[in-house]
Amino acid sequence: MTKKNNTTLEIRATSRLIITDLAGCGKKSLRQIATLINRSKSSVHRHQKAQARRNQYPESALWETEAGEAWLRQLTFAVLYIFGMECHVGAGKLAQFFKLIRIDTHVGVSPSALSWQLNHMESLLPLFQHQCEKDASAQPRTAVVAMDETFFGDFLILVLMDLSSGYLILEDISHDRQRPSQRLDQAGYYRV
Repeated sequence: MTKKNNTTLEIRATSRLIITDLAGCGKKSLRQIATLINRSKSSVHRHQKAQARRNQYPESALWETEAGEAWLRQLTFAVLYIFGMECHVGAGKLAQFFKLIRIDTHVGVSPSALSWQLNHMESLLPLFQHQCEKDASAQPRTAVVAMDETFFGDFLILVLMDLSSGYLILEDISHDRQRPSQRLDQAGYYRV
């Protein structure tokens, strides 16, 4: 983890401590809170001011809790994955969406921050794929597959697709349409 991430986590942990202390013990002076959590009085004051700026809406108090923060993280990554990576919605539109649902006071939703996060998630996809393939069972499974041919100019591309998942099992550039049928075994299964 980078130094920036560690600092951010420490700030959030301190803020959560102050908020929890205020909610659990009633009104206390800055000095009393600072003594309880072993922070400076000015640090407690800064965290209280930041909390007041963040909590502009009725639902904002939920985002201050640990469960609310975890839910916001899940929502953010789900939106980035589905709409940003799969549907190719731009970072500007995603930032606009996050502002409309009023989480921009608790999550960094600038277009540049979202672009960086999308690029980071995209760089992690090969690791995720490797982990999924490693965890998948090695035993053969039955699959419903379909073969088709596609022409791009002079190229004949033969495609074999698993119909249940939509996963392309094989793509092959060929000059002979009969070639795939030569790979079927006696039971009618395709040999890869």
